[in-house]
Amino acid sequence: MLPDSELADLAESIRENGLRQPVVVTPNGRIIDGRNRTAACALLGITPETVVYEGDDLAQYVIDCNVTRRNMTTGERAMATALVLAEDGQRGDGRWKRGSIGTGSDSDTAFSKAVQWAGTILDWTPDVAETVIVGGIPLKVAYADACAARDAVDTAKRTKAIEANRRREDTIREREANDRMLAALTKSGSKYLASIESGDMAIKAAHAAHLADTEKDREAERQLDMGRHSTVRRISECVRHLEGGDHGGDIFLREFHPHEQRFLTDREWLTRAKVQSAIDFLTTIKKGLDR
Repeated sequence: MLPDSELADLAESIRENGLRQPVVVTPNGRIIDGRNRTAACALLGITPETVVYEGDDLAQYVIDCNVTRRNMTTGERAMATALVLAEDGQRGDGRWKRGSIGTGSDSDTAFSKAVQWAGTILDWTPDVAETVIVGGIPLKVAYADACAARDAVDTAKRTKAIEANRRREDTIREREANDRMLAALTKSGSKYLASIESGDMAIKAAHAAHLADTEKDREAERQLDMGRHSTVRRISECVRHLEGGDHGGDIFLREFHPHEQRFLTDREWLTRAKVQSAIDFLTTIKKGLDR
């Protein structure tokens, strides 16, 4: 729309010379060319002459009448064109329909890029479109603001997706942990299984109570297991040293046993009784391994 002063000049011209060009409307009465003329006639208190547009390309006509014939920058012209095309249903899902950008205006790369930018503005910051058209905001600045708005939403979506994935993984880990605890309670025949089944206790609480009740038994089992570990390791080491068989025995008697008294106390010296006891021990183990 024209500024008030220019609109008054237009009204005065119409008063003196009449309405030289009728207002163009759609079949349902919507103005597609002549808003300023209509407003000027309203100032004069007269009804403007109208003609009905009966063509088959409304967007093309509006752009030709209201964009290309005016003294506008490329950015302003692109924004105005984008508004018309969007109103005509040429934009959806964040993109222009094929072949729509070149409609009614420059088909050069710079203008096409500008209309692409204008489309982004309509998607994310549509309130500034009119300001861009009248030169209040450069298209490039408005486009940057629209991109920032879009990126903020994208960041929020990514953050939400990450959080949802974290909650999903936590749920999986919790379910797996519950399965392990329930299996342990079932294996031990815990009295707390009944409380879980009745809903009086959660699995985690029941497992904690079971651990508290069985702490002494588990500690005793740990100590016993440490003894088992120590014993099997010592026996394994002893057998490993005796793997030489008869030949190894001969070497021991010849090279090492004569020095026994220098390194061991008398209680540690080898005797026939001690050796026989060791033989009996290993024989029993051998029988067990053979079974």
